[in-house]
Amino acid sequence: NDVFIVPPPPVESFRTELYFTEPNGFRRVADGAIAVYGAGNNAAVDANDAREINNWDENIAIARDGKHLAIESRPVIGKADDLPIFMNNMKKQPYEFEFTPSVFTNTNLKAELVDNYLGTRTLLSVTQPTVVSFTITDDAASKATDRFKVVFGAFGSAQGVDAITIKASQT
Repeated sequence: NDVFIVPPPPVESFRTELYFTEPNGFRRVADGAIAVYGAGNNAAVDANDAREINNWDENIAIARDGKHLAIESRPVIGKADDLPIFMNNMKKQPYEFEFTPSVFTNTNLKAELVDNYLGTRTLLSVTQPTVVSFTITDDAASKATDRFKVVFGAFGSAQGVDAITIKASQT
């Protein structure tokens, strides 16, 4: 009798990890959260979600319905969704987010990181990891718990422009 074990299919997910670089140059992961998308999942916070356990130092989580989640189960993204990122206990220093998507089934989906403090939107890949740097400064707003969110949808203009950077200089 032959026995075949079929591995489960890869999970559609979007992982967010927070990193900082130590004085010796070592890139350290401070915290992380993941959204897992599936046909049987719902958008409500329920027993399929896992609450964040606060660290002594930096924390990130998915903020949903007044709760902070380390793992959130969500329905597969149809047209749009968002992941509000909660953060606290941040230090005055540079950080990096590393966003790692896995097996997104909606091939038209795009993702952007919204930075409410800087008023910027950064295009994120839904097929490859993307690293986005940011800095916590003396300005209290730079470490606001709701500074960031990831927004999923069909962005861009009619001309198909994904991102525009405008620089101005005084002449």
